[in-house]
Amino acid sequence: MVIARIIERGGQDQIDEIVRFYGREKVITAVRDEIYFLPNYAIEDALKFFPELKKEEMYCYLNRKDKPYHWI
Repeated sequence: MVIARIIERGGQDQIDEIVRFYGREKVITAVRDEIYFLPNYAIEDALKFFPELKKEEMYCYLNRKDKPYHWI
């Protein structure tokens, strides 16, 4: 939860601090697999902060509510 809010609202200094505190791998794992929701702008920011991430691998991107659904 803390990592999600810092990705969403923080800048580069705050990102550097959570990487120092939690470790880069833990932060990347949280962003990729554990965060259920991030706004689109925060997803783009996360990709800038962590270039090794891919949008298509992020759970919060795959779980977005604005993606089209097929109704049967």
